[in-house]
Amino acid sequence: MRAYIATTGLLFVALVAAHVLRLFAEPDQVRNPWFVLTTLISLAMTIWAVRLFRTVAAGKNSPV
Repeated sequence: MRAYIATTGLLFVALVAAHVLRLFAEPDQVRNPWFVLTTLISLAMTIWAVRLFRTVAAGKNSPV
């Protein structure tokens, strides 16, 4: 379970990083609502994965 959460979290971190880098290359993407929406959802999923990983790694009860 921990490996799955870590892998998923890393994929979302990579997506957020790619979006941030793309903002530097194409600043007009800020006006694209789908781009902003997918960035925010990916950021939320990253935060969620980190919280889940910490919970599972600490040996607490399964949050799911």
